[in-house]
Amino acid sequence: MIPHKKEDSIQHQLVELHPNDYIEISVSITTPSVAHNVSGFFVIETNYDFVQLPLTFRTLEGGLLTPHIEYEEVFPGMTNIFTLKITNTFNETFPIEDISLVPNSMFNLIKKTDKSILLKPLSSSEVGKIEFHPEKDSQYSYLMTDDVKKQKEFFKGNRLNFDQVDYELKLFKHLKGKWNNLQKSGKHKLTINGAVKSSFSDNSPISTTVDLTWPSFVQSRKPIPVTHVKDTSISNVQLVNPSSYSVHIEVFLISSYPHSRALIDILGMRQEAVNVDAAYSLQDTSTDFLDKFFNGNEVSRNIKSLVLKPGEERTVTVQFSPQFVGLHKNILVIRNNLTLFEPLLYSAHAAKGELVFEKKQFLPLNIHENLLLDCHHAEEGSINKSFFNVNRSFTLKNIGDIVAKVEDIHINGISCSAYGITVLNCDPFEVAPSQSHTLNFNFIPNFHYSYVEYTLTIVPSAGDKLEVPLITKVPAHLLKVCADKIERPIWEVSFRFLLLTGALCFIVVVFCSELHLL
Repeated sequence: MIPHKKEDSIQHQLVELHPNDYIEISVSITTPSVAHNVSGFFVIETNYDFVQLPLTFRTLEGGLLTPHIEYEEVFPGMTNIFTLKITNTFNETFPIEDISLVPNSMFNLIKKTDKSILLKPLSSSEVGKIEFHPEKDSQYSYLMTDDVKKQKEFFKGNRLNFDQVDYELKLFKHLKGKWNNLQKSGKHKLTINGAVKSSFSDNSPISTTVDLTWPSFVQSRKPIPVTHVKDTSISNVQLVNPSSYSVHIEVFLISSYPHSRALIDILGMRQEAVNVDAAYSLQDTSTDFLDKFFNGNEVSRNIKSLVLKPGEERTVTVQFSPQFVGLHKNILVIRNNLTLFEPLLYSAHAAKGELVFEKKQFLPLNIHENLLLDCHHAEEGSINKSFFNVNRSFTLKNIGDIVAKVEDIHINGISCSAYGITVLNCDPFEVAPSQSHTLNFNFIPNFHYSYVEYTLTIVPSAGDKLEVPLITKVPAHLLKVCADKIERPIWEVSFRFLLLTGALCFIVVVFCSELHLL
């Protein structure tokens, strides 16, 4: 047997064949580095015969590119379909005879056709789809989607007024245990291989990897900031249905669940659930969460009940209204017929912004005697009372741990200005912790009283009001002197005239009556 190729030296290999024997001839070819037509022949020479067998082939630049298929964060109850495309980088149409996967009950290969497929040059062609169904293997069936009995028990428990709590808790423990075992053993990560077969080239491999997960309905949530005592903050929880089926959901705080302590233990949140309190509530932001009925029973206000279609998003609002300083915890529970329970821990701080007037037990607004010296020399009614005014400033300091927000300032219950006292900068303001804010006052006396005590009230947006005495003083011996010298309003002159006229008329009437009686 003599293999031969043009321009190569002839190589000889002697083979001895016995009667009825046969040989299989394999050819090893080193292809050229560029596209090329190659021809040659085999010579088979015996003692009795001489046979030439032609050998011709063609080399092309290119190949078949098959994707690495990845299924990430998938789970039972989720439709997992991957469109299989093969890229032909040859400049010519390329045929493939078959596509195959290593047999596995969870994977299903759907070929586009059972016949040979011609791949167009320099393009990608769809050749089939690969489906992944983890629920078809019992050890991977760790959710509720494939069990009719589990679904029925779930709906029996809707509205949380049920007796089968023990069954529900045991079921969740069983499902979660199954998932934990898969994780510990590493079986939640799978790999399966396949091949694209063609008589024109070596088989091209198909590699498929799967990363299973425990699904979550919580897409995002707004964190709760440090909140002022007796104020309110909200947290919007964005829910989305990650599965391929409609899912029934009930959202509630842990205290609404019968045997909540048992649920906390099953969830493994005993430590986190220490000091769960009533600072949290669910806010009714949509009538979709209310006015729904299940078997003729109205949905409780403590439970938000909804149905999410595949991929549908909804928002639930959690309200935080602390009544005392400190750390407040609670657990939001999403009860559903996919994972059964999904907990969401809330932990938020409450603090106070506490305002005080620095070094002041009361706020004095005093008119000193030297300001009233003009009263001795002025003519009666010649001085405008605004001439006698005093400006004083007092400093508020926030000794609390959070920003203090002031909405208004009252003087004996009247906003900003009353009894000749005006808060010049009375607009709402904020004071950061350890910072100060100056309040400017103007006082114009009416010279009726020497000493008056008012109540100044700082009205915050949250928390307790700050009340301090606001005291005005005018030298007593100058009250009448200054009162006579200030301008009187026009209405006061008219009023005095009317009063005198009325008094005179009254005296005349009385006098005439007495004369009549005589």
